[in-house]
Amino acid sequence: MYDVVIVGAGPAGLSAAYAAKNAGLDYLVIERRCIVHTIYEFPIGLSLYSTPERIELADVPLIARDAKPTREDALRYYRRFVEVNGVEVRTYEEVTDVQGRDGDFSVATQNTGGARVYRTRKVVLATGAFDRPNRLGVPGEDLPKVRNDFREAHPYYGQDVLVVGGGSSAVETALSLCRAGAHVTLSYRRSAFAGLKYWGLPDLENRIREGAIHALMSSVVREIRPSEVVLDIDGHDAPMLIPNDFVFCMIGYAPDTAFFTRLGLAVDKNTCQPVHHPETFESTLPGIYVIGVITAGNISSEVFIENGRLHGPVVMTHIIRKVKGEGGLSFRT
Repeated sequence: MYDVVIVGAGPAGLSAAYAAKNAGLDYLVIERRCIVHTIYEFPIGLSLYSTPERIELADVPLIARDAKPTREDALRYYRRFVEVNGVEVRTYEEVTDVQGRDGDFSVATQNTGGARVYRTRKVVLATGAFDRPNRLGVPGEDLPKVRNDFREAHPYYGQDVLVVGGGSSAVETALSLCRAGAHVTLSYRRSAFAGLKYWGLPDLENRIREGAIHALMSSVVREIRPSEVVLDIDGHDAPMLIPNDFVFCMIGYAPDTAFFTRLGLAVDKNTCQPVHHPETFESTLPGIYVIGVITAGNISSEVFIENGRLHGPVVMTHIIRKVKGEGGLSFRT
């Protein structure tokens, strides 16, 4: 019987594990992929928004060469955090079900070695919100040439590439492809860019001005074909056809809440937010907590690493206070 099982080894889950360990709780972290998998999926060499101290966990410093840590700095840091603090993480093991009640849950998992079941008094869900890319909903979206993420630009040298979207991910993808010698068209449904990283917008505007990136504002993808893309553009009577080899659909992600609803947790239909107490992060099922970016649902501008990393210690404090108040469960130390 564990005191706490934490599902997810992103920054929020690792912070929760550290807090559980310091509180003397018998805990376990279960992660279906690698630790901080979302950060691993970032483009190679990407600079993060934050300064190092804003994504550090506990008292382990993040050392970066520049003011903004890169993807590689962050990956190296979180590996070191797990190692230095002896955080108990089981990677490449997926949680498939949670049964039971507050104080006695059974957590079922599956990995290459087979199925397992863990018993625990409390469950913390830190599953993240970037598992399901948003879709355009157009013909041809499932063609092999369509990508929903971007890792590096080299393979697309000399290719006609369409980048769909106008957020930071889309703009950084377009800039990287341009620098690598791709022929880049950027399609954005709005008439102007907003909310970009402060160093990205001037670079983008300069590349558009010199003709290195062809920006089609107020445009919408109508169809994706093997060798071209059809766009509707405001003010144009007829659709525009552009030659195309690859499409990067960088229009964000939606949280996969099917797991939550299957467990019986209430989820807001409009925001995809798991319903939870705003101060304790306890869900509508007593003893099950939700933390990290998933708490914001599809409102991705509300919770980042910077504030999601603070959720875990709050949960552990609430668990201990709740148990002491009930005078029932006895946590092992």
